[in-house]
Amino acid sequence: MQVFISWSGEISKALTFYLHEWLPTVVQRAVPWMSERDIEAGQRWNVEIASRLNEIDIGIICLTPENLNAPWLLFEAGAVAKAIDNARVIPVLFGLRKSDLRFPLALFQAVECERDGFFELVFALNNRLGTEKLTTALNTVFNGLWPNPEASLSKLQNEPIEGEENTHRNDREVLEDILEGVFTIQRGD
Repeated sequence: MQVFISWSGEISKALTFYLHEWLPTVVQRAVPWMSERDIEAGQRWNVEIASRLNEIDIGIICLTPENLNAPWLLFEAGAVAKAIDNARVIPVLFGLRKSDLRFPLALFQAVECERDGFFELVFALNNRLGTEKLTTALNTVFNGLWPNPEASLSKLQNEPIEGEENTHRNDREVLEDILEGVFTIQRGD
């Protein structure tokens, strides 16, 4: 299963590196791909990214307060959603809450960087394997490996995040965004 991981900014990049290494230990059939690790020197990055987008089964978008509105990240999220039939795009939130997401990213069910969120992520990856998915073994594997991401996330949380103070939205902003999304859907835009 081909997994495209999108990132922008230093914290997101560190999280992506971690997921790139950790995901195949939990879901062994997962083959993560990230630009920083998997595009070799001298390759045309835009051709490589376009090629990978045509092959992926699932896309992970690593979101932080520093990259929440990064144009390239939003572009990749849209490209992932269009490239996959029955699009499966999973925003992974670090230093953010689900209510901080705005459309179009708010259309996708996000997970937060904590134990339950990471389990939801590997559960979704595992389910995409159909008849080849792990059953009861997934819980055992995840529980055995959880201390590693927990320690790594703890280290990342101690890193200063630019722009964090401006990312959390109040209830009114969330409701306005929801209404805008509903109106857009009703108009068929």
